[in-house]
Amino acid sequence: PGENVEIQGYVGMKIRNSITLKAVAMKKIGGRYIYDMGQNFAGVPRFENLRGKKGQQIVIRFAEMLFPDQIPENPRPPLTKADYERNRGNMYMDNYRSAISTDYYTFKGDAAGETFEPPFTQHGYRYVSIDGLDTPLALSDVEGIVLESVGDQMSFYESSNKDINKLFNNIVWGQRSNFLAVPTDCPQRDERLGWTGDANVFCRTATYNMMTEPFYKRWFYTVRDQKSANGDTGGYYPCFGNTKNGADNANIEAITGRGTGWSDFTVIIPWQMYQQYGDKEFVREHYQSMKNFMNYLESKAKDYIAPDATYWGDWVAPVPTNISLISTAYMGYDARIMAVMAKVLGHDPDAEHYEKLYKNVSDAFVKTFFDSEGYTVMNDGKKTRINTQTSYILPLEFLDLPQDIRQKAVDHLCNKIKEDGNRLQTGFLGTPYILNVLSNNGHSDLAYTLYTQTEYPSWLFPVKQGATTMWERWNSYTIKEGFGDVSMNSFNHYAYGAVEEWIMSHNLGIQRDEAQPAYKHILLQPEINRDFGKVRGGFNSVYGQITSEWETTASGTQISFNIPANTTATFTLPVNKKGDLNIVEGKKGVAKKSFAGGKAVYELKSGSYKFTKK
Repeated sequence: PGENVEIQGYVGMKIRNSITLKAVAMKKIGGRYIYDMGQNFAGVPRFENLRGKKGQQIVIRFAEMLFPDQIPENPRPPLTKADYERNRGNMYMDNYRSAISTDYYTFKGDAAGETFEPPFTQHGYRYVSIDGLDTPLALSDVEGIVLESVGDQMSFYESSNKDINKLFNNIVWGQRSNFLAVPTDCPQRDERLGWTGDANVFCRTATYNMMTEPFYKRWFYTVRDQKSANGDTGGYYPCFGNTKNGADNANIEAITGRGTGWSDFTVIIPWQMYQQYGDKEFVREHYQSMKNFMNYLESKAKDYIAPDATYWGDWVAPVPTNISLISTAYMGYDARIMAVMAKVLGHDPDAEHYEKLYKNVSDAFVKTFFDSEGYTVMNDGKKTRINTQTSYILPLEFLDLPQDIRQKAVDHLCNKIKEDGNRLQTGFLGTPYILNVLSNNGHSDLAYTLYTQTEYPSWLFPVKQGATTMWERWNSYTIKEGFGDVSMNSFNHYAYGAVEEWIMSHNLGIQRDEAQPAYKHILLQPEINRDFGKVRGGFNSVYGQITSEWETTASGTQISFNIPANTTATFTLPVNKKGDLNIVEGKKGVAKKSFAGGKAVYELKSGSYKFTKK
């Protein structure tokens, strides 16, 4: 009780059952029946036609993976070949850590059969086992009740590459599994926390797939109520530990940890809500909190260089990157978007301050973290080279770099990717932007090479290992080496699914005009790749569905769009000469067309269009 208490109705969608799965396979190991639901998800089982004597008890356990039938050639410690042999085909639960993830049911002895659906709980799993049954249940009697709180899917995507299609499906299921009241990092092990870094890097992707604005709004009220008095933000919300609610939160980050890319969510997510949904009120409501965070960053920086933040960094990257470099790049990005949001809200003095901060951070970054040849270096007085993929990706994506440094950094990034065998060496912070940086700096072909790579580390490597959701690590499981580090090895961890941002904005070419948020004006710039073949997809904006489709043939390329009512679009495509791009359907909707600088440009009204490119 007190005068600062605000009574509020429930915000957002309540937890609901959106999809019900049926078991697709069953096998018996000893006295245990193991059912495969065919999909990793968050929810609970429902068993029909259970039969047993009164007082008889069954034990129900859950797992994301089974020990493989094929013994790995080189198993990673602590598991040995003997462990795999002994547990062949059985439930793998080590990655749940201390989470027991077990339900019990005691029969009342109804000869007509009984039904059990565990109440007041939720599990993350693909496989469910039952011990203590006299006879197995039919597949049709074992259901998976999928639980989420963000509503129906609003995106779709399909291409000529079946592995890419599976990747997209895995991204959606990763989101569906983890948007359950709060944006958890994973739904199965002993944490299920609202990790801010995962939510941050995935936020824009999340808005394509489902209506997430009410979901984030509800979560941000929790963040508001538990933020530190010093302006900083913690690693997860709701937080728990030795703290009090509200203004007494002196040091939340000491309890939850903090990290660059995690704490920055307090600025970046409101920005995404404004850009994707046009929600200015979301920004207005949390603007002071965002300013407090920026004040904290500025107070900790020295000569516009951020210190090494504690914890995580470019989480689970095969090759780590200096955290001070990452922190400084993020501080610049925060300043850039704060300048825009301040101006939108009419806070012109703040906008001017953040514009200057952005420029100062960018300049300081170049002076500190680049050498004269454009390589990234340590802030150690020795200019020790860093030269990792992430060390180039973040400044190229976030900062205002001089053109000569930008070009050198792009060249070094491309060379590093090629040296790495055209494979990712990035973690949670570098991965979301790598394809954007390549596409935006003239290297679309290399972006497609990474996008379609199937060898480790890559987006398609887990797909090739049988994944049905996104994994925490690029190699959480491999056929040759078995299971990875048990301490941090979730098989339902959506962060790497942030590649969908590039899928929508570059592969399909549906880009936003930041001057006209919520896709009021759409920038259509599909990156045609002949080797990729064809693609179609889109999502529901607040104005309606936006779709894009293209297919390459021997005679050229067919391109189609749907632009919703009350919006306009600018379609831009590189061509060899004027007349190479022609409109086949929708001519009445063309407001203007032009050709300049090797690009054809069409200004389009709402409607459906079809083009051919020679």
